[in-house]
Amino acid sequence: MKLMHLLALEIFQKSEVVAGEKGLERDVTWVNMMEILDSLDQLQPGELLISTGYGLTEDSPLSMDLIAKLNQRNLAGIAIQPGYYISEIPARMIEQANELGFPIIRLQPKITFGKVTRAILDFLTQDTMSKMELPILLPHRALDNRRSGMLEEFFDDLLNGNFHSYNEALTRAGSVGLEISSPYKVAVVDAAVRDQGQGTSVQDMLQETRDLIMSHPFAPKNIHSRFKGSHVVLIYLAEHGKTEEQRLFISIGNTLGKGMPHGGFHVGIGKATSNWQEFNESYSQAMTALEIGKSMFPNEIVTHYEDLGLYRLLCQIKNKKTLKDYIEETVLPLAEYDAVHTGELCKTLRVFLEKNNQQETADTLIIHRQTLGYRLRKISSILNRDLNNPKDRFDLYMGLLILDIIDSDNLR
Repeated sequence: MKLMHLLALEIFQKSEVVAGEKGLERDVTWVNMMEILDSLDQLQPGELLISTGYGLTEDSPLSMDLIAKLNQRNLAGIAIQPGYYISEIPARMIEQANELGFPIIRLQPKITFGKVTRAILDFLTQDTMSKMELPILLPHRALDNRRSGMLEEFFDDLLNGNFHSYNEALTRAGSVGLEISSPYKVAVVDAAVRDQGQGTSVQDMLQETRDLIMSHPFAPKNIHSRFKGSHVVLIYLAEHGKTEEQRLFISIGNTLGKGMPHGGFHVGIGKATSNWQEFNESYSQAMTALEIGKSMFPNEIVTHYEDLGLYRLLCQIKNKKTLKDYIEETVLPLAEYDAVHTGELCKTLRVFLEKNNQQETADTLIIHRQTLGYRLRKISSILNRDLNNPKDRFDLYMGLLILDIIDSDNLR
């Protein structure tokens, strides 16, 4: 594909070739995005480089020999978007580009790199597929499969933290139309699908769940999805608050509960990303929120990681023996007593520690205050702890929280 043909795309209508017009016959094989022009050795022949021109001031050493270096690597050209870091393309670069016949394209302001890259890659891929000797309908199907494969591979690398540089992540993101410089959230959906033996596979049910989410009128803008195991993983712009997210997923959960044989619907949501390196962390947070939410708040559809409080800290402790030892030193005797006597002393202790008021505790448990007094004395006797001592109260509450996590992990 010749660069001159590529520039005929609608996405370039307001762009301008400012230098190197003699090189418009160069072949374009791919597109690469670099905001920071510090990894030129990664560039490949035939690539069209897109950049904001960071560091390309009129008197910077980088602007003095950049065009020569790009031309030496046989790039197709460079497209620069002034306005972010530079107001104009340096005159020295324009002069050198004209001498070498190396095209420089000034991109229009406020156009997103993701849109530019996606348009170019779509065009390049379509052109490649059209030259293949295939049935007339197959190129479109093969093109869709290639796009889908690129998207899934990108998501896997993004969620697993496999990118080594911002430029690499930026280029790959642009190829699938994702602006990773914006804040995003990662959500993990567990629709609790099970094989019902009625001709509908688990994969079909997951697909129905994803389709419902993606087409829902409350769905966020720029939402992307990916299957990972038995979950649907969502990535979307973090432009809505918790209320809107609750509204979306509660609506979807209610719809699924009425129309599909699911065993439940739970969503874990990570914190918003502030840079490209935090997608992996947000995904991990979403998984943690999902697992704790299913175990601790089974009647709640959505669990936000940032609402987990002390659970967030406890989940970071990898040594499970440390957690079990802590339980043995605090609330295990009480849990064992409840198991033998079908009691509610652990529940009573939790409510009492959270309310910090005997009357409110009794009202919450719907018991007489004298009954509460008897239970609290029993708890103190079993645990040999003083419930009026702040340290004992803290230790016991931590023990109850850890007991929740131990149970959720099926640890013994």
